[in-house]
Amino acid sequence: MQFKLIAMSHVDWPLADYEQYATITKDQCQQLCLTDCFCAIAVFHDQSNTCWKKKMPLSNGNMGDNVERTLFVKVRKNNSTQSELVGSNKWKKDKKNWILGSSLFLGSSVLVNVLLISVILFGAYCTITIKEAPSLQSSNNIGLPLKAFTYIELEKATSGFREVLGTGASGIVYKGQLQDDLSTEIAVKKIDKLEHEMEKEFSVEVQTIGQTHHKNLNILLDGNFTAKISDFGLAKLLRTTQTQTNTGIRGTRGYVAPEWFKSIGITAKVDVYSFGVILLELICCRRNVELDAAEDQKILTDWANDCYRCGRVDFLVEGDDEATLNLTKVERFVAVALWCLQEDPTIRPTMLKVTQMLDEAAAVPTPPDPSSFISSLP
Repeated sequence: MQFKLIAMSHVDWPLADYEQYATITKDQCQQLCLTDCFCAIAVFHDQSNTCWKKKMPLSNGNMGDNVERTLFVKVRKNNSTQSELVGSNKWKKDKKNWILGSSLFLGSSVLVNVLLISVILFGAYCTITIKEAPSLQSSNNIGLPLKAFTYIELEKATSGFREVLGTGASGIVYKGQLQDDLSTEIAVKKIDKLEHEMEKEFSVEVQTIGQTHHKNLNILLDGNFTAKISDFGLAKLLRTTQTQTNTGIRGTRGYVAPEWFKSIGITAKVDVYSFGVILLELICCRRNVELDAAEDQKILTDWANDCYRCGRVDFLVEGDDEATLNLTKVERFVAVALWCLQEDPTIRPTMLKVTQMLDEAAAVPTPPDPSSFISSLP
């Protein structure tokens, strides 16, 4: 082989991997990289015996005692041993000339590179200065590059991470304001514990959202019906022809469909289930789970199902005079919600059918009695 691998401990390049192998030895990991012309480095995790092959370009390298990985760098072998033994005298004679020539070449290269970098930086500075205001106004458009901020800039923009907008599984989101002419309001996500897989997932999420045009379907309304951002995360991006996927549990406790906890595919019907819970909350003006309520009313989905089966949906809207005067519509809406809450996802209607039933454009048959609502709660 023309190449060899140099090992480096406690070093990792979390991005740029294109192939992963599990349950293999360190020697096998090295051999896989040596026999692959695309492999620039290989990263081996001793505890899990996992190997990642990575290609150029590389970025976001990590090094430290807490990095429990071994890095193998592919370099070309020095195959001049025989020539050195045969022509050692000639090598010694030309050594000074070689050093002098290399020094002149490197020196001139450095000078040219410095001049080139200076020109590029000056051009970039002029471009940013001219386009700074328009880019801030339209930073959410497709095709524009994402601006990277330093930690100090974000800390200043959020006043020391003071105002919390929300808390997620990977960190806390803070409200901030850029120090620009437009005083642009921003949301800053601060990741609590940055691990290898979490950093990779977050980077992919940012890149995907930055290049994806999607409708703002997840919106929160305040008391004045003013739209607020509720959640701008991304669980998984599917192809246009893909109807189901397998992924980790994504959602808020009490609102996720039962199939999240089963070994079956995840489809759009999980959102239909969550919509059913929200619809009941809007009808009854209360949260799905209220531990301070009466024993049979603590879980709204169970209570609404019982009231519907007994023909007493008026219990659900006590104190709401407008709803009490139109119990027929209340019963219709509750029935639609119960259709959405069916444990079997194939029985749940599509959102198109749901909107037709809510708009009275389609009939609402009596929904089957769901087998268990409690089983859907984590």
